[in-house]
Amino acid sequence: MSGFRSVSPELCKCFRVDTMEILMLLFLHRGCPMSKTPLFIRFIRPTYGGYLRWRYKIKTVGLEHLNGLKGPYLVLSNHVHVLDPFMISSVWPDHIRWVAGAYLFRLKIVGFLLSKLVTGIAKQQGRSDYQTIKDISQAFKKGDVVGLFPEGTRTWDGEALPFDITTAKLVRMFHVPVVLINLEGGYGLKPRWATHAREGQLTIRVFKPIGEGEILAMKLSELHASIGSVLNFSYNAWQEEHRIPFESEHAAEGLQRVLYMCPQCNQRSSIITEYKSVCCSSCNASSMVDAFDNLVPVDGKTPFRFNDIPSWHQWEKDQIKHLVDTSDVELFPPDRGEVFQAGVGRRFLKKLSVDFTVTLRPHAIIINRNDMLGTDHIGTDKQFIFDFEDIRSLILNAKGTIELFFGDKLFRIQLHRSCSTLKYLEFFEACKEART
Repeated sequence: MSGFRSVSPELCKCFRVDTMEILMLLFLHRGCPMSKTPLFIRFIRPTYGGYLRWRYKIKTVGLEHLNGLKGPYLVLSNHVHVLDPFMISSVWPDHIRWVAGAYLFRLKIVGFLLSKLVTGIAKQQGRSDYQTIKDISQAFKKGDVVGLFPEGTRTWDGEALPFDITTAKLVRMFHVPVVLINLEGGYGLKPRWATHAREGQLTIRVFKPIGEGEILAMKLSELHASIGSVLNFSYNAWQEEHRIPFESEHAAEGLQRVLYMCPQCNQRSSIITEYKSVCCSSCNASSMVDAFDNLVPVDGKTPFRFNDIPSWHQWEKDQIKHLVDTSDVELFPPDRGEVFQAGVGRRFLKKLSVDFTVTLRPHAIIINRNDMLGTDHIGTDKQFIFDFEDIRSLILNAKGTIELFFGDKLFRIQLHRSCSTLKYLEFFEACKEART
């Protein structure tokens, strides 16, 4: 295997790795050449891993493709559930060093566990991270297995998020075999927007590894198409073919986090969810979410004109693009904030407010503080303005928390769980696309 090569900044862009739960990499560690596996990890992996296989009725297809395959190699998977790394590691024959969001490493105790005991690889989300690529290269030199999610974040509607040809460039640069995975049904177990888990099953489908020689023989466009043919997974299309139910009495609760505009009356932030019901507080349109995540009519009510979540969400994203050049002072009603923090060094230490509102405007995110915590960090102004021109990156971390770099400072904004943070991200990305 060849050593690490110089890397252009564009190669770093595909490492927008999504956040994982605090103990994501801890429980499923199998040990690695660098250190002896702690006794606690040896105990918790078969017990907790076994629980996951039972709880989510995990079955595998194609695991025999890994017979005889030894590290180093790269694992690429679609990203549909917060427990994806847990679930994959619970059935995998080798220890996988997952690439995880850098915010986890900023937590004092968890950062020690991830970096020292579990040998995770940190990635600052939403921007290029040259150090991450160097760390992955060093892992491969030691014969390790590295896992990552090219989409960079979990899907919100069950449809795969786009990733460009830089993924193929990285695969070719590392000179190791690549294993592709589809997680089928993981979205249905608990969608990113959902407040409750559902009953159902997960299939981990493992495809035949792509060897180094095969990778080098393909054009970049061919390699990108080969990866995309597997990872561009549609839960909606999969459900149309397989019809596997995911049951919950609270199947709709939380959908307002992704469905932030009404397609019937165009009202914004008017969607209310309860149990299996989705309705608009403005026009009273209403539908029910069934066990296959379809939107079905309710007796006596006017249904929404979309019968599935991806179609509704795509319509919203199209509407967002039209709002980029709007003159509206407030694009959406103000949202209730719960925690506003500033990053200090490698950790979030400063709470700037716990009582505030957040407003999305055509060129900025506005925070109006009702309390004055942390005034030594950003001053005593009651209003704080994040102008889009000065936001270097904006991502959504665990539980939909907004994390952004404003100039050279890092901030975190947590909204009430009834609010949608997704609209801030999608409007910011639409603005960035319009500028470029």
